[in-house]
Amino acid sequence: SISYLIDVYRKDIPVETSLLKLSTYICMFPQLVAGPIVTYQEVKKQLDHPVTTWKGFDSGLKDFSAGLIMKVLLADRLSLLFKEIAGMGYISAPASVLWLGSVGYSLQIYFDFFGYSMMAIGLGRMLGFKLPVNFDLPYMSTSVREFYRRWHITLGRWFAKYVYIPLGGSRKGKIRKWVNLILVFVVSGIWHGSGLRYIAWGLMHAGYQIAGEMTVGIRKGLYRMFRIPEDSFLAELLRKGTTLFLVMLAWIVFRAESLRTA
Repeated sequence: SISYLIDVYRKDIPVETSLLKLSTYICMFPQLVAGPIVTYQEVKKQLDHPVTTWKGFDSGLKDFSAGLIMKVLLADRLSLLFKEIAGMGYISAPASVLWLGSVGYSLQIYFDFFGYSMMAIGLGRMLGFKLPVNFDLPYMSTSVREFYRRWHITLGRWFAKYVYIPLGGSRKGKIRKWVNLILVFVVSGIWHGSGLRYIAWGLMHAGYQIAGEMTVGIRKGLYRMFRIPEDSFLAELLRKGTTLFLVMLAWIVFRAESLRTA
C-alpha cells in the first residue's frame, strides 16, 4: 500500500480507478503474509489481462509443493532441534550443542522463509500471476552485501527504492552512504519485529557491510601475504565461509529472546 501511494505521488504510475483491481493487489493472498513484496507496477498488466493456463497451473503446483516440502519436512523438523536446546538451558548446554543449534536455526529460517515464498509464487502462478523470485541461494554468497541481495530480494529492493535512494544512497560521499545504510537496516530490523534484538540484528548487517568496505585493502594484503590468489577456489571458500559465519552470528541475535540471552 505504501509503495502504491508513493508511486502515485511521484507520478510513476497513474491512479488506479478500479476499486476491484486495487483491492485485489493489496489483498493478494499468495504474497500477503511473508512476500514476495510486489509493487503495483509489476502486476498492473496482469490485473488488466489475467492469463490462466493448465501449463501455468501445473508449474505453479510444482513450486507450491516444493515450498510445502521445505516448510513442513525441513524447517519444522529443524525447529525442534532449537526447541530442545532451549529446553536444556543456554547456560548448562555445551558450547558444541549451542553452535549446532545456531546452524540448525540458520537452516530453519532459510527453508521456512524460502518455502513460504515458493508457495506464494506457486499459488500466484496457479491463479495466473507471475510473482518475482525472492531467494537466490543466499548462503552461497561471498560477502554480506551479496547475501542481502540474495536474501528476501524483494524486501531489499523495496528498501533501496523507497528508503535508501531517497536518503541519497551512495551519491553524497562515503560517510553519508554509511549513515544511510545504518538507517535502512534499522528500519529493516523494525520491519521484522518489535524489540531491541531486531534493531541489533539490523545494525550488525550494516556494520558488516561498512567493515567490508573499510577492510578491502587489508584483506587483499592478507591474500598476498599467504600467497592465495583472489580468484582461487580457496579464496572463494574463505569468503563464503566467513560470510556464512557472520550471518549465523546475526541470526543468533535475531532468534534469541533478548540481547542478554544472545
